[in-house]
Amino acid sequence: GAPCIARPYSVSARAESGRIRQINARTKTTSPPAGRGRFPVFVSSVVCDILRRMSLSIPPSGHGSNARFSGCITLARGDITQQTGIDAIVTAIPLDLSFEGSLNESLLAAAGHDLDAFVLENFFRPRAGDVYATPGFGLPVAHILFVTIPVWRADFERADRDLLRCFRGGVETAQKMGLKRIAFPPIGMGQGGFSPARGARLALQGIKERLRGELAEIRIVCDRPALYEAFAARMEKRS
Repeated sequence: GAPCIARPYSVSARAESGRIRQINARTKTTSPPAGRGRFPVFVSSVVCDILRRMSLSIPPSGHGSNARFSGCITLARGDITQQTGIDAIVTAIPLDLSFEGSLNESLLAAAGHDLDAFVLENFFRPRAGDVYATPGFGLPVAHILFVTIPVWRADFERADRDLLRCFRGGVETAQKMGLKRIAFPPIGMGQGGFSPARGARLALQGIKERLRGELAEIRIVCDRPALYEAFAARMEKRS
């Protein structure tokens, strides 16, 4: 797929007063909500400094089922919503902003319905490949990173580039935000229709294309044996 470089991502942060402050990176000033309360920004030092201060400082915890294959990339069995010791969960959301599919439904159930309201209020006119950072709400993480993807209606619409964007964008944005530990579920390998082998290949390709050595851990969390085995086989092959 084509590289997804210098994509805008939208940042919404909870200020000390509890209200939402949005950062206009181009003018480096804070602005009140306008329109539907969100506008696109580009990564800037101001945005990154604020997000670093917001990030939870959580010591890494042991996971008996984790396996480390290549540098900072680890593989774990379990529920993505129950992972601790990470700063952000990265997931995908279709352009219609629906929380369809077992993965996003479980994220919404764990985070609480404030997340759904927040997404509808702050994700305005998304384009495929945009990355949005939100608070973690009820999840044990500081942030959720949403990468927007097309709405796939048929098998022929599922393009490799769309899945690559998810993993490239998640890694790239996490590094720009100064995060150290992030977790990916097997995006696109459930209702998305990508086979475990194809999805694992694209996921690892996307991660490695954007990894600059700034992340201490990228944890891939699989909730089904077939997915875990597909990633394990691919990672052992690339080790």
